[in-house]
Amino acid sequence: MTARRQFLQRTLALTLAGVPLGALSTVVPSKPGRTALVIGNERYRHNPLASAANDARGMAGLLTQAGFAVELKLNATLAQMTAGIHALGQAAAGRDVGTALFFYAGHAAQLDWHNYLLPVDGDVESAGDIRKQCVDLGLLLGRLRRAKGRTALIILDACRDDPFGARFRPSQKGMSQYDAPPGTLLAYATAPGSVALELAGSAYGLYTEHLLRELAVKGVRLEDALKKVRLNVRLASNEKQVPWESTSLESDVVLFPMPALSEAEIERQLREELDTWSRIKASPNPADWIGYLRRYPNGKFAEAAQVRMRRLLAPAVPAAPASAPPSAPTPAPKPVPASAPAAMSKTDKAPALLLGPRLPVPARFKGSGNPNSAGTYAFRPVWTAGDEYSFHELDLYSGVVTRQYKVVVRRVDIANNRVEFNDGSVRDLMAGTLSESSRRHYNLPVQINPAELQVGRKWSTRFEQTGLDPGSGGYDFRITVREVVKVPAGEFSAFRIEGQGSFMGRAIRLTRWVVPGINFEVRREIRQSISARVLVSARQAVSA
Repeated sequence: MTARRQFLQRTLALTLAGVPLGALSTVVPSKPGRTALVIGNERYRHNPLASAANDARGMAGLLTQAGFAVELKLNATLAQMTAGIHALGQAAAGRDVGTALFFYAGHAAQLDWHNYLLPVDGDVESAGDIRKQCVDLGLLLGRLRRAKGRTALIILDACRDDPFGARFRPSQKGMSQYDAPPGTLLAYATAPGSVALELAGSAYGLYTEHLLRELAVKGVRLEDALKKVRLNVRLASNEKQVPWESTSLESDVVLFPMPALSEAEIERQLREELDTWSRIKASPNPADWIGYLRRYPNGKFAEAAQVRMRRLLAPAVPAAPASAPPSAPTPAPKPVPASAPAAMSKTDKAPALLLGPRLPVPARFKGSGNPNSAGTYAFRPVWTAGDEYSFHELDLYSGVVTRQYKVVVRRVDIANNRVEFNDGSVRDLMAGTLSESSRRHYNLPVQINPAELQVGRKWSTRFEQTGLDPGSGGYDFRITVREVVKVPAGEFSAFRIEGQGSFMGRAIRLTRWVVPGINFEVRREIRQSISARVLVSARQAVSA
C-alpha cells in the first residue's frame, strides 16, 4: 500500500471517527425557520445608483428558493428601513426561526467607527446629518443580538464612492471594520475603507453578481461561497475591489443542502485535492493557485495557496542593486490599520526590528484604535539571513524554564521558496509553513499560519511526516481573540490562535499568540506535552 493511500485512509478514519476536521465537516443544519430582510436603494437625490434595486430583487428571489420568508424593500425611506429592521429582529426571536439574514444594496458611510446605511430620503450635508438621517448598522446588530441562539447573516453590497454627492464628503471612505458578534457573519462587498465598483451595462453589481452565482450552488457552505466570491471579484476588478468577511459562526450554513457524502466520495475528493497540490506546489503560475482556490476554497492548503497567489499577482519589484546579496528579500508592507484594506498598505521603511527585555515595544504592535474590531493584517513574513530569535521553553504549569535556545536564519532561497535555519528546519518563504526539521520531513506541509490575521478566521491543515515518529495528522485552527500577552521580549497585542487536532489518533491542543510583523509566534502552548515556548529576544534585519 502506498504512503499516499495510507494517508488517505488515516485521514478518512479520523473524519469518520468525529475528529474535528473543518474542511470535511458535515453540515450542522440550522433550525427549519429562515427569515430575511432585503433592501435595495438606488433612487438617491444626489448620487443615484444603477443596479442596487436589481441586486435586491435577485437576492430576494434566491433566498425565497432557499426557503426564507423574505421581506423585500426597494428605495426605502428611513422610517421604512427602521421598521423593517425591528420586524426582522422580532421575527428572528421566534421559536421556529433558526436563521435571520439581512441583505442591503445601496450607499453606506462610516463615521466615528460606526457604519451607516443611507435611506433614499436622506439629505446629508454634515456629519451630524449622518447620525440623524441614516441607519446605524449597530441598530441591526443590536436587534439580532437579542435573538440568542440564532444564526445571523448580514451581507452588505454598499460602499459606493461619494454617497452624498458633492454636498458632503466623509473624512474616510467606505465602511469601518466590525468584528462579527457570536453566531454572526458579516460580509462586505469590499474591504473596510474601500469602495465598491458599479459596472456600466451590468444587470447586477460586481459583488452581487458573483454572490448570486456562488450561493446557488447546491451543498456549498456559505463561508466557502464567500471565499469564491472574494477571489472572483478580486480578479475581475484587477485588485481594485476585494470583498471582506468577519465570522463567528458556530455551525455551517448551506442555502441548498445536499445529501451527506459517502465514504468513497470523501476518499475520492481527498485524493483529488492531494493530487492537485502535488502537481502545483512549486508552480510560479498564479493561474494554478487561482484554480486550486476556486475548486477548494476551504482546502487543506487554502491558506498557503492564498499567500502564493497574492505574492505572484503582486506588481513586480525593481531589481536590487548589484551590491545587494541575491537572497535579500524586499521589505514587507507594514500591518494595515483596521480602517484601511490590506491590499493598500505601504512599504514600511522603519529600521531593523529589535525586541528583548528592557527594550521598548514599537507602537505599531500595540493594536488598533477601532473599538469594534481587532483589525485585519496580512501574514507577510520577511526573512533575511542573520535574523535571530531567542526562546525559552518552560513547563506550562510551574513556569520553570527547561530549555533555552536560539533560532537563526542561515539561508534564504527565493528561487526554491525556502528559508533554512540553524536547527536544520526549513520553512516556506511566503507563508512560514514548516516543511522540514532536523529529524522529520513533512510530505504535506504543516500550515499553522493563516493568510490573514483576523478574529474569527478559521482554516484546516493536514500533514504527513516521515523520519522520527512517522505518521499523519491534522488541525482545525481558529483565531479567537486579540489580547495582550506578556513574554520576556515585551508586552504585545497578539492574535490568539487555537488549534485542535490529532496525530495518529492522539488528540492535540495547540495555542499560539501571533503578532503582526513578527515572523515567529511570541508564545506557544502544547497541552499534551505540558510545555510552552516564549520569545525572549528577536532581531529581524528587515522590519515588517
